[in-house]
Amino acid sequence: MDDTGAARAPRKGLGGIDLDALANIFFRIGSGGSNRPLAVIERKYMRALPFVVLVMLVSTALEGASIGLIIPLLTVMMAGRSSLISDEFGEMMQRIVGEANRLYPGHAIEALAIAMVGLLIIKAVVLTLGWLVISRIDGFAQADVRNAVARKLLRVPYRFYIVHEYSKLVNIISNDTWRTGQAIQAIYGIAGALAATIVLGALAAYASWRLFLVVLVGAVIARLLQQALGKRMEQLSEQVSSANEKMGERMLATIDFARMLRLFNQQGAMTERFYRASDDLRRILFNSEKLGSVFGPVMEIVQAVLFVLVLLLAQRFGMTLPEIIAFLALQYRLQPQILAVTQGVLDLSALAGSIRNTEWLLGQPDEVHADAAYQPISAIDQPIRFEQLSYQYPDGDGPVVIDASFTLPIGRATALIGRSGAGKSTLINLLTRLIEPDRGRILHGDTPVTAYDPDAWRARIALAGQDIDLIEGSVADNIAFGAPGVTRADVEEAARLADAHDFIAAMGGYDARISAFGANLSGGQRQRIGLARALARRPSLLILDEATNAVDGLSEGTIIELLTEHRRFGTAVVISHRRSTLNACENGIVIEGGRVVEQGPLRALDFYHRMEKLPELDGSAT
Repeated sequence: MDDTGAARAPRKGLGGIDLDALANIFFRIGSGGSNRPLAVIERKYMRALPFVVLVMLVSTALEGASIGLIIPLLTVMMAGRSSLISDEFGEMMQRIVGEANRLYPGHAIEALAIAMVGLLIIKAVVLTLGWLVISRIDGFAQADVRNAVARKLLRVPYRFYIVHEYSKLVNIISNDTWRTGQAIQAIYGIAGALAATIVLGALAAYASWRLFLVVLVGAVIARLLQQALGKRMEQLSEQVSSANEKMGERMLATIDFARMLRLFNQQGAMTERFYRASDDLRRILFNSEKLGSVFGPVMEIVQAVLFVLVLLLAQRFGMTLPEIIAFLALQYRLQPQILAVTQGVLDLSALAGSIRNTEWLLGQPDEVHADAAYQPISAIDQPIRFEQLSYQYPDGDGPVVIDASFTLPIGRATALIGRSGAGKSTLINLLTRLIEPDRGRILHGDTPVTAYDPDAWRARIALAGQDIDLIEGSVADNIAFGAPGVTRADVEEAARLADAHDFIAAMGGYDARISAFGANLSGGQRQRIGLARALARRPSLLILDEATNAVDGLSEGTIIELLTEHRRFGTAVVISHRRSTLNACENGIVIEGGRVVEQGPLRALDFYHRMEKLPELDGSAT
């Protein structure tokens, strides 16, 4: 199936080869079947396999011809005695000797030597050019894997990020996608080595089919060894991915928890946790390397035994010295190709865990939008009603929102009040349709919001608050983010409304650079740019989530002026633990334990008056 879900006809390559079938032969490490998440990428790059095979066939044939010239060269060097060429080898070598002596009398040795070197030079040129092309193709393949993962991460529903661990996703992005891309390279290597093995094997069989059978036995032994190691390598690959994930989690914790670790003096404890994760990864990698390192020496022993056997049997079979040398040269070049095939299969086994992790991610369902035509929405210009809304996070102990029913009046600022964990953020996620309720519904006027395209609904909403995600780029780029077509004048106006213009001018103006995540700004500066970004969008609904909590952040006066004048937005929802900030709101909704316990005019709410009488609630009423 392609990206659109339509059935795809089998693709044919050179010689009518079914490339889809070939892809399934090579890529059996994943979840199996032609509908696998990586199948689209596999099919695309299987078309290059015939080219890989052709390059190796031509280059190996040139190498084999060069090796074959060893026999006439040695014959001429040994005074041209035809007895040095056995009858088994036929008349071809004798003819080459005769032609060399006839065309280059007295210089046949030099002519044959030049021919050997010339063939090897041509072979080197063909192989180099071929692998340059193949490397370029391989680079595109790896980019396609990374791009597919990035595309999937942007298409999955927000709920996916709630369910799955952050460290696992980071490990897949930073490690598994690269290793999955390496699988394409491993497959090209296997295909090329197989082609070279076929050519060199055919030449060796032509030289002496009996000795070739001996070499073939060695190849069978290597294959049996590879099978014995492959399964264990696959198991270790899974362990490596898991250990990488754990270590990535520890590394991210040292950054994400930098402030907390120092405040609680836990750098030492975190260091020990990191050391343990790092040591576990080191141990598993060592076991993997140890297992892989066994294969090389064992194969060297197999090759040494084969070398001795070939010498002994060649004499018994009556082969001449030039023929023995030529066969040994063919064997010398054949064994690495056989080893490359078996090593390539081992490499694929070692990549199995990363391939499965990548396929798991690519196999996640996209955010589903109904096939039916959505109703158009130009603005959120009617009251928003929550009707008996309930939601429970996956694997949660209980519902976070329970039978919530309330109304957000249009054109007003409404305060969403409650202690930490009461369910306010979940209600905002439901309002913005990042998640959908388990029960109940949200209405825009009398229309369920599910009648609108989720993207179109969110395009009318803007959020600003304590968690501001700034991109690497200019100040203007960050403010204009999500507001296509916004002008520089709009950007500056939004910044002035957000009380950000002065510090922006001090840092070099709107073209000044902001580093990733706004690391070169204070928390308050990030909040003010975040508010300017929200205002630049001219939203129908503005959501302010703890927009005044930073020490140098937005002043309450700025928020109150903004909310009372309703400039650049229509309706507002405000989450704050500061009663002075909430004073700018007309209505209030109080959440406790996921339930709406109060709603109505703000100053008529009991919770609001409790905040006034018990100031200590200020810090806990988030």
